[in-house]
Amino acid sequence: DAGRPVYPDSFMGGGTSTEQGSATPITYGLVGYWPLDENILVTAYDLSDNENTGTLTNTPTWQTGASCKFGNCLGFASASDEYVSVPDATSLNPTSGLTVSLWFKTSITGYARLLAKGIAAQYFMSIGDASAGKVRFSATNTVPTTASIDSTSTYNYNAWHFVVGTWDGTNLNLCVDNTCVTPVALSGTLATTTNIVAIAANSSGDENLNGDVD
Repeated sequence: DAGRPVYPDSFMGGGTSTEQGSATPITYGLVGYWPLDENILVTAYDLSDNENTGTLTNTPTWQTGASCKFGNCLGFASASDEYVSVPDATSLNPTSGLTVSLWFKTSITGYARLLAKGIAAQYFMSIGDASAGKVRFSATNTVPTTASIDSTSTYNYNAWHFVVGTWDGTNLNLCVDNTCVTPVALSGTLATTTNIVAIAANSSGDENLNGDVD
């Protein structure tokens, strides 16, 4: 697994979190870490210290082996409104720094959320928002001001891609497959909500991903 940046009060989406060249999971500072390796039942366990356990909604499909990037993973069908729901918690409402990262694969050209917290505002990562084949990372402060940062290159369909979005209190940053774009300014304190964190959808369970997350 590629190394990934982790800020204090950070947030980790689906995927395996290890340092470059190391098999030791990084858990310090994480508020959520879902490897999506269970391959059983309807639970996505959080391996951070916060135990923000997710529930599979509308039966996304466990996948194994060559279908996944690392270990097991989840396949989502947008027509069935499939996603993972993680209940709201204080730890999922960081205000001074944020990191979201995950692996995804899709064949669709349309819009979908990869991960989100908040209905109209807070933070989310999406595809097909600016244009087909592009990734967007967005966050909202308490003013409220919303800022978004979009990838500049188009990703390949039906291939795994690693995405990292960060907010350090001053700028939004976004990297897709180790290609990073120019930061976008956003200062202040991050907004908080009581909405769920959704993997492969928004916090209402809509705008679903048709693809895989690892």
